[in-house]
Parts: sequence; C-alpha cells; structure tokens
Amino acid sequence: MAPAAAPGSPAPKPLAAEDISGIRNRFLAVNRQRLLQAEQALPVRQRIFLELLPFLFHVNHPMLPGFSAQDCPMGLAMYTPSAATIASARRIARSFDYRRKAPRQFDIEAVYLMGSAGTIAYSRHSDFDIWLCHRPDLPEEDIDKLRDKAALVSAWARELGLEAYFFVMTAADFRAGRLTDLSHESSGTAQRHLLLDEFYRTALLAGGRYPIWWLVPPGTDEEYTAYTRRLTEQRFVKSGETVDFGGLDHIPSNEFFGASLWQLYKAMDSPYKSILKILLLETYAAEYPEVALLSRHYKQNIYAGRVGFADIDPYVQLFRKVERHLSAGGDHERLELARQAFFHRTSHHFRQAVGADDGKRDFLATVCREWGWGEDHVRQLQARGGRRLEQVMAERNLLMNALMTSYRFLSGFARQRHEIMAISEQDMTVLGRRLFAAFERKAGKVQRVFEGFVQDLYEPHLNIEEVVNGHTVSWLLYRGGGDDGITDPPLHRAYTLVEMLAWCHFNGVVQTTTQVNAGLHSSPGEFRELDAVRTALRRHFPQQRFSPPTLEQLSRSACPVAACLFINVGVPPPEDYARRLDALRSGHDDPLNSGNARTNLIRALDLVYVTTWQEVFVFHYAGDDGVRDCLAHLLALHREASRQGTLLPLETFGFSADRGMVSATRFKALYEDITARLDGGGSRGRFVVKVGNGYHLLAMDEGKPAHRRVGDYSGLLGYFSRPTPDFSPVYFDRYAEADSPLPSVFGSHRRDGITFLYFPTRGRAYIYVLDEGGALFHDVQPLHQEASLLAQFSRFFDAVDYRETAGATFTGMGMDGPRARYYRLEHRQGHFERVAIKPPPASGLTGRGELQVITERIGDKTELAIYYDDREFSTLDHGKALFEVVAGHILQRRNHCEPYPIYITDIDLAGIIPPDRSRRGHSRTAQYLRYKKRIERQLNNALQALAERPEGARGANFEL
Repeated sequence: MAPAAAPGSPAPKPLAAEDISGIRNRFLAVNRQRLLQAEQALPVRQRIFLELLPFLFHVNHPMLPGFSAQDCPMGLAMYTPSAATIASARRIARSFDYRRKAPRQFDIEAVYLMGSAGTIAYSRHSDFDIWLCHRPDLPEEDIDKLRDKAALVSAWARELGLEAYFFVMTAADFRAGRLTDLSHESSGTAQRHLLLDEFYRTALLAGGRYPIWWLVPPGTDEEYTAYTRRLTEQRFVKSGETVDFGGLDHIPSNEFFGASLWQLYKAMDSPYKSILKILLLETYAAEYPEVALLSRHYKQNIYAGRVGFADIDPYVQLFRKVERHLSAGGDHERLELARQAFFHRTSHHFRQAVGADDGKRDFLATVCREWGWGEDHVRQLQARGGRRLEQVMAERNLLMNALMTSYRFLSGFARQRHEIMAISEQDMTVLGRRLFAAFERKAGKVQRVFEGFVQDLYEPHLNIEEVVNGHTVSWLLYRGGGDDGITDPPLHRAYTLVEMLAWCHFNGVVQTTTQVNAGLHSSPGEFRELDAVRTALRRHFPQQRFSPPTLEQLSRSACPVAACLFINVGVPPPEDYARRLDALRSGHDDPLNSGNARTNLIRALDLVYVTTWQEVFVFHYAGDDGVRDCLAHLLALHREASRQGTLLPLETFGFSADRGMVSATRFKALYEDITARLDGGGSRGRFVVKVGNGYHLLAMDEGKPAHRRVGDYSGLLGYFSRPTPDFSPVYFDRYAEADSPLPSVFGSHRRDGITFLYFPTRGRAYIYVLDEGGALFHDVQPLHQEASLLAQFSRFFDAVDYRETAGATFTGMGMDGPRARYYRLEHRQGHFERVAIKPPPASGLTGRGELQVITERIGDKTELAIYYDDREFSTLDHGKALFEVVAGHILQRRNHCEPYPIYITDIDLAGIIPPDRSRRGHSRTAQYLRYKKRIERQLNNALQALAERPEGARGANFEL
C-alpha cells in the first residue's frame, strides 16, 4: 500500500499510461470473472436476465422486457452487445432486429450489480441490487419513464423467479448526498459513505462506464479529487469513460448509528447476513478514526496482483475482518455465531454437484477444519430444516442478543462523539419503529420467530398441560402426545390457554394436521374448546406469519387491523351451574346480569389482535372489572383505527357450556353500541354498563378512553350528581337497568339547557333535574298536585337564571324564552317513557308566598338571611334558631296552620359559590338545587316539630 500524501502536499504524480491501462484491465478481468460466477450460480433459464440486463437499457423495443414508452431514455455508454446477447434477445422477440448505430447521446451512463452477486455468499435465492446511473441533465419526466422501465424489468425478473431492485440515480446526486428515500432495499440517509465502501468492494459493472475510483492508487485517498482531475486533464482517461461517485478517505462517525439501525431492520428478513454486516460496523467503529476499510484492502490486492479467490471475494474479506476483531476481543460466543452465520450464507456450495464451484467448496471445507468443526457438526448445521423448536428459539435469542450487543456498542459510540446523526429524523423514526415492533418486550405481546430465522417450525404432535399452583394457573407446551409421560422441559409457557394457542398459531408451530392432546391434569371439558379456538384463530388470522410491515405503515403509529375475543376459554363453569341453570333462566336473560341474583356469566375474556406493525397481542381479563377493562381497551383500539381512517371489526367466540355463544353475541353487541355512541371525534360522552350488581362507566376524556367502577345504584346517582366541566352526554347499555328511569332521563339531555323530569307513584314524586352542564339532581318529595310541584321549580329556575345572568336572559321578560323543559315519566311495558308537560305561568320574582335565601361570607363563616313576605330573618338576629323562627312565622301565616312542605323560590349562593358570568356550559343549577334541598330539609324539620308541639320546641340547629 502506497503511503498517503501528507496534508497540503502536491497531488501524487499520475502513473504512466500503460500502468493505468494495466490497472484498468486488471479490474475489468476481475469484474468479468465475478460476472461469470454470478451467471453460473443461476439455473440456465435465469441466466438470460444477467445477459440481457445492460442490453435492455441500451435499446428500447416493444417486444423486449421493460418496454414502457416509445420515447423512454435509452443508450448505454461504453457498451456494445455481443452476438450471443443479440441472439438471446431474438429468442424473446423473434422479430427483433438490432442495428448498430450510435445514438445522439447516451442517456444511461452505467449499470452496476451491488452486493453478493459474484461472491461466495451468492446463491440462486439471492436478490440483485442494481444501480442504474443516468446522465445528470435528464429531464424529470424522462427519469420517471426510466423508473417505469426499471419496474417492468423487475417484473420480468420475478417471472424468471428472481428478485431485482433498481435504484435510479446519478453519480453527482450520490456525491452530494441526495440519496433515494428510505425503501425496503435502500438505506436512505443512514449511511452514504459506508454504502460507498460496500459499493467499491462489491459492485460489478454489468455495462457502461467503470468507476474512476479504480484508477486512484491505494494511499492517495486524501488527494482523490486532485488525482482524478489530473487523470482527466492529462487525458489518461477519455471523456465519458468513467463514473465518479467520489472519494472515500474516511467514514464519518455520525453514520454508524443510522447504519446499525438499518442492519437491525434488515435482520428481520436476513439475520445471518445482517449479523455479519453489523459486526463489520462494530469493527470499523472500534478502529475509528484509523479505519482500515475493506474497499481499500480490495483495491490494494488488485493493484498488487493478488487476485486469488480468497483475496478478492468481498464476503470472505468481510468475514475475515470480523473474525480478527472478535478473536482479539476474546468474544468467543459471538465469534462462533459469526462463523455459523458465514457458514449458513455459503453452505449451499456443499450441495452443488461435484465439478461446480469446487474452489469455493474446497475453501469452505478448509475453514471448517480450521475452526475445528467435524463432519457431524457440519451436517447438523446443514440440516436447518429439521431443527427442533427449542433449538430455533435458542438460536433466535442468541442472534437477537448478538445484534443488540453490537447495536448498544454503536449507539454508545455515537453518543460519545455528540454528533448530529447522519440519518434523517424521518428515516430514524421509521427504522426505530420496525426495531421496536420486532424486539421490544411489552405486556401481552406474543414473541414471534421471523421467517428470516427459520422457514418452518411445524410440530406434528404436541401436548398442552394445565398446571395449578395455589391461585396461579399456567399452561405448558410439550412435544409429543403425552402417552409415554413427560420428560423433556416445556417448549413454551403461557398464563392462559388462548395465549398458548396464539403463540403456536402465529409462529406456525400448530397447523391443521398437528395433533394437540390434553395433559394429564387438564379437564376434558377445557380441551373440547381447544380445537374450536385453533379453528377460530386459523380463520380469523389466516396468514399467521406475516410479511414485514411496509414503510408507509411504519411512518404512522401502530394501528389494530384485526381482533377477536374468546369468552370463558379454559375456565370451567361454576360447580353449581347445573343446579342454578333453571333459576338463571327464570330471571333476566342478560349474561352480564343473569337471573334474579344478577350473576355475570362472563368470567374470563382473552383478546387477540394484530397491528399494522405486525405485532401480535393477547390480553386476559377476569371478573366484573375485567369486562369493563376489556371494553375500555377495545374502545382505545377502535379509536386508533378510526383516527387512521379504518375500522376494527371484532369477532367474539364462546365455546363453553355455560351459554358461551350467548355471551359472545351479547359482548359483541355491547362493543358495537359503545363504539357507535362514543365515536364522535373528541366527544366527551359517557357510557354506562351494568355488570353483575355493579355499574361501570366508560368515557372519552379529550379523545382518550377512560373507565371507572361507580358501584351500586346509589353510587351511580352520586356520581352523576357531581358537576362536569363541560357538556357530556350519557348513554346507557340497552340492558343496563330496564327498571330504572335514568336511561330515559339522560336521553332528554341537551346542551346549555335544564331538564326537569318526575315520576309520580304512591303520592310521591321522584324528581330528576339535569342542569346545563349535565349534572344530575335527584330528590323525592310528597306529591299533592302536579301544578304546584312544577310551579315551585319553574319559579326557582327563573329566579336563579335571572340572578346568574343579571337579568339579561330573564325568561319573564321574554328575552330568550324558557330554558327548562318539563317531562312526566310513565312506566310502560318494562321501560320509562317521557311525556312533555308545560309548567304553569311564572308569577314573578316577589310576592306573597315567596321564600328567598341570601348567603354572605363573613370571614370564614357563612351568614344566612331568609326573606318571607318581605320580612328578613337572619343568623345575625336568631343564630341557630333561624330555621325554627322562619318555620314558625310561615306556619302562623297559613290558613289553619297547615304543615305542608316549605319550598324556596329563590336562593343567592354568592357567599358560597363564586360568581361566574359565563355560566353557560357549566353545572351550576344542580348546586343551587342541592343547597335548596338542604335548607328546605331543615326548614321542614323545624316546621314538623312545631306542628307536633304547638307550644314550640326550641333548640333546632342551624347547619349549612
């Protein structure tokens, strides 16, 4: 290797013309040799692809593959097709007639194959990465036509059984860092210099101009630009003979992190290929800043005339460098893994017929002996298709740990240098999400073995056993039918039967022909469900081993795409279920509130769903609270799907003897009702469902699901009595409480309005008031006449409204019309119906019979003043005897001193509730009503005591 030029020194003297010609010819000879090896590695019917690849971009004929438009760019510089190539083209298009004529200009500068083509790692299953370089001044519309043609050539390759990925580009764009956007086969912004290193050591010139980098001697990298300029200026290189992708004097440290992300992304499809590449990145980073690039070593060998197979094969050189790095660090575990990865990528040569690639076969045999691998060990590694499940899982974990070890090293390397990463934020997000989806352990997530690790995990015979340890239940998976007893360790453990079967399904362990048997400690009833669950998973998730998520899917948050729910699987019915069955049927038929005892028959739920990131989750829920929690989880999944413009269909299954199908149907209908009610973008709606003897509430809080248990019926009333910050409609499950008026009450709710409803029964009025913010006030009062009941509430609403709005909307003055609506509730055929009624006309704010209460805050005490017939009674005058004095005064003013109830017609709570001029949309009226009720209770208690003892009983307490 020639020494590098010192900074600031003149450019190295160019070689003589004959030396440059010799170097060029040496590179071209190596190129021809590797192209021939790539072609010979293919079956005969596929070889035509490599033979015609440059020719298809040199000509544009309607009968040849790739034709897209008559005026598509064409003409490959420095290319003359051979007679054999023209003959191959005529075999495809018999009418094709090639006429040699020089085009006005060549639109295509070069076609390169990059990657494993022509290396020891190349096989008939490898794909082709093809760089299609066009002239820099090609119009954008012509570039689009060229992309279309490349896509059609890729389609032709697929017809031949090949995978070919084209990257349409210019050398100038590459030098400037204007790279292709991130795609399945492109590293995007992650690694421009590292990509160039790989290109220079692996690229094959299929046709067109060769890289001028070939002619820049080793050790002159820092003077690359000056050296190439002298080559062209002194005409050692003809104009239009080369392509310049730029020099490679160093690798910026800020590329290593993005490149490691990219290789981890690729590891999902090709783990053994990626483990070697990420180990190479680790090796480069360990050498930084004096990195001995493989591309330089490749060039040095060719300049020195070392062109033997092991000297110039890029894959062999990559492995040898990684091997030296791991050996020096004493990392024997990853060194062995690297050797296995190299073997798996190259072992197909052992399966070739004798006489084909003997040199590569001999080389592999030599390195296997060098590593101390015997024939048995080699055969075992070759028989990957017959590996046992536990071996695959162990190998998968070993690979993942090795990948993540390198990743942590490289991310630490990046952090130490505090540099801005070369990878763009968008690309880093997309790659990071793929890694997160693949590697991140999360609650409920099913660990999957990707197809890149193994193609088939099928097991013909399995045994699943339930294990009960105190209150803990688990399920174990064993190989075999269980007839001879269980001696091997379990293949997998799970908390529930559904989780176990989902793991088997999504990893391809269980297929239609797999025989799954019950364990010795499992009940026969549970395993009658086993086949039903397997069938449901197979039908609902037919593609258990998914293709990788697309980059478009990864550019958005994970979204659920399919879900199913299993009810009471692996959970035996209650011991007394048969005895209770008739009682259950005699009462309510709702599985969530069955029978007279209101029993919840849904004791366990298992939710299985898949996301757009190809993550699989299984969540288990148990008991009454589990029903609510599962509904809340499903609502969150539904909201995310809706946000991304899709639907989340839910299939429910119940196979248990205790009305499993009925329970499944009921739950699905409930889910559909909830999502339909609460799916109004950003709605703050609330949904009430009754499970067993308890009420549960699901709500949307700023677009996010929330849930809580509110207790029994009294707890439900107490919850709804609280003020809400904004209008929040309430919906009830259709089976929540057929005998309760609440569904009908909240069905009348409206924004910024007051609704008064009452249900008359047995001389009493059950009163419900929904205020402008949705808070509920409820009370029970004696009912004498409907008119008097309505009148006292109507006058109270008008007075409070007038006081709150300073008279601006005083209904008696005809400003806005009545804000309150009035209904009588009537019980008909098992449900409550609303009948609209009109209140009597308002009689004014003051006058005979008006009772007004004013509160005032004095220090830390609240003082009361009560006005009746314009006479004032206050705590300043009467203290704790205030209510007794007022009750006595009212009783004396009545005819015959009748003790019918006292009602407050106006109340001012400014001393308790701070004034709020913007009362619309806030719960205020319900607060007024609660204080009204408390003061009325004390007045009426005092009134009743006075009526019973006319002489007067003193000592009534004042409480507020």
